[in-house]
Amino acid sequence: MEGGPWLHEQQERCAGVFVRLINACQKEPIEYYNKGIGANTISSRSPGYAESKKPGALESYHDDVIDLQPDLYILAYGLNKMGAAMPLSDFRADMATIIGDVQKACSPATVLTIVYYMTGWRSFRPYDIR
Repeated sequence: MEGGPWLHEQQERCAGVFVRLINACQKEPIEYYNKGIGANTISSRSPGYAESKKPGALESYHDDVIDLQPDLYILAYGLNKMGAAMPLSDFRADMATIIGDVQKACSPATVLTIVYYMTGWRSFRPYDIR
């Protein structure tokens, strides 16, 4: 997760906080990759895809997750990824594809965060669907 580009220090962003907390509980620090792209969507099925940052999650998870063969996969798709009035059934299907493929390819422990369905908020196009 890109996790707060308004914060200049990476370690203060959400993903940086996760890494710091995990490392506090281990003898060895983790090797960490943050592949998050703020303001992208989960797939081209999202009505906001054309105006979103690219690539979408379905276009990038092979390179960004499977190719790295992680032991731990923190999946933080939700807020923008299903935004712009994407039907919940499409979002759930796309999430199931990603999770299923990652589990088959490398079986990491998978943590889901920020996965909830929002119907509108004050934001920026294409996500402002009040």
